[in-house]
Amino acid sequence: MARPRWVKSQAECNIAFLFEALLKEVERDVHDANEYSPLLRDGYQFRLTVPANEPPVCFEVRRFIPSSNDQPRVVKFECLQGVIKITGARHSNHPSTICGMPYWEPESNRCSLVVSEHSYELWQISQLALSSLIFAP
Repeated sequence: MARPRWVKSQAECNIAFLFEALLKEVERDVHDANEYSPLLRDGYQFRLTVPANEPPVCFEVRRFIPSSNDQPRVVKFECLQGVIKITGARHSNHPSTICGMPYWEPESNRCSLVVSEHSYELWQISQLALSSLIFAP
């Protein structure tokens, strides 16, 4: 087994790196939502919008019905000073605004986000933010 590159891993444990990695997780989840969400039967679609910033500082996911006048539901992700802020999420265990800060875990050589004193991997943050958007009517 290869020796862990802990110096590189710890150096990358910062808000900008995590935000870009979270964007990749969300891209994958939006793609999957457009294939597997039960709401597709009702005509819903999901769209990820990323402004042309380099590096990205915000993005949003919309749930909408094409050619409908209904307001789309939106979950917005922002990279602010020292935190990732997610608004519009509706999860039973968290408020509609989720704020996470990077946390280096030396025992496992990984970086995670801490939300309300709990450590989450990025796929779990995406799930917290998007699960009701993808599955709840």
